Amino acid sequence: MRNVTGVALAVVLGVWSGHARAADPEALVGALRDALPDDVAVDHGAMHDEGDGAVVEKLRLVRLGASLEVERLAVEGVEPAADGAVGRIARMTADDLTFTHVGEGRLTIRRASAEEVDVSALAALFQPSASPEALATLNMGGLEASGLALGLDDGFATIDRLDVGPVVDGLLAEVTLSRIMATMSGEGRLTIERAAANNLALDLWARSVTGSDLSALSMGVTEDGPVTLAVDAVVFDDGEDPIAIDGIVQKIFREGDGRIATTLDAGPLRVPAKRVRRAQEDMGGLVAGPERDLELMLHSRSTVNVENRASDVAIDVDAEGFGHLDVQMLGRALDNVGMMPALDFQAGQPDMPSTIERMVLTYRDAGLARAAVHGMAEAMGVDPATFAVQMMAFARMPLASMMTPRISTALSGFEQFLADPGVLTIRLEPAEPVPLDDITGLGMVDPGGLLDRLQLEVEAAPPE
Repeated sequence: MRNVTGVALAVVLGVWSGHARAADPEALVGALRDALPDDVAVDHGAMHDEGDGAVVEKLRLVRLGASLEVERLAVEGVEPAADGAVGRIARMTADDLTFTHVGEGRLTIRRASAEEVDVSALAALFQPSASPEALATLNMGGLEASGLALGLDDGFATIDRLDVGPVVDGLLAEVTLSRIMATMSGEGRLTIERAAANNLALDLWARSVTGSDLSALSMGVTEDGPVTLAVDAVVFDDGEDPIAIDGIVQKIFREGDGRIATTLDAGPLRVPAKRVRRAQEDMGGLVAGPERDLELMLHSRSTVNVENRASDVAIDVDAEGFGHLDVQMLGRALDNVGMMPALDFQAGQPDMPSTIERMVLTYRDAGLARAAVHGMAEAMGVDPATFAVQMMAFARMPLASMMTPRISTALSGFEQFLADPGVLTIRLEPAEPVPLDDITGLGMVDPGGLLDRLQLEVEAAPPE
């Protein structure tokens, strides 16, 4: 499907230079046939002029089981470039588009339109030699599409409306998707009221995406302001009790010389109490389920130095009536493990292993841990203090052959917390940075040595 639609869309948007008239429908179809490979069949219905534009009815392109069908294509306000080719299109409208590829799926769009299109820059993007840098020359007044539907073998998705633009010299002001609904076979339904992104430098963003993964947005951060990603009113419904989140907002921006910062705010995430109780029952039901819905608020902030990749991460999770978790982490190259947007470094710069220099995790109980401990202690027929002693005795058994004073002290801290859940603090402050690969490897063969190297400390304090 990509081989057909990629070339076809470029041509449809104006690469029909060298023909009789810029807005001649016969010239448009002729250019399609000339530009597309020989194994792509081009068919159409009626063609006619309309005002200062051209209209082609029932346009159809077919190649090797893939097809693009457009019920009606209209192009208006074509302006020639200095070399006589098409330079700009004031407006292009397509009704009832259908993209089909055997084995991949089917995409339909009820109506799509684009305005103020820089044809030469857009056409260059579909050339075999095109690179992401070509996006820096793109200009477009805007693009609108409505009634999008994607059908796959195992699911279906719809988008009521897509709005893109404007794009000025490759900088995308905003893209918004409205009322998204997706269903997967046997997995339930996901709905999103709105998803939006703005201030994206398209060439840098594309280079980051093609170089790593879809979360790699930091190369698209310019001095013009933050890249903002926002999602509103998300609901997952699997036929039981829906999980909902009011909103998610991520901002990526430059902070001082050579630093990229990212913030993420999400919530409240609401999980119905009935759903939590069912999950607990599935795990044995030793702990009584909550009587109130679980509501989570998440805030995180991270920064990375582009030059030396010194990184810091702060994560704050609050569940009212349950507990509060705070995580602080310092290290290098933490973008490698997805803790912040990945960076696309210049070719030839050696990659750097991810390391931890310091980490502090603090949990403040507001009822969750206390209810869990009391529930399990009651099920075992003991009081919470006895339960804590027994649990740590079980924990010490497999560690007996590798017990160190640091591990023994840490287990005592956990025991104190279980006996009277309040504040639990876990610190890792190694004398030298520890690579994450070492943590994974040593954790399997020498956990005692690893914890000594990390200088693990566990402290418990009474409830606040």
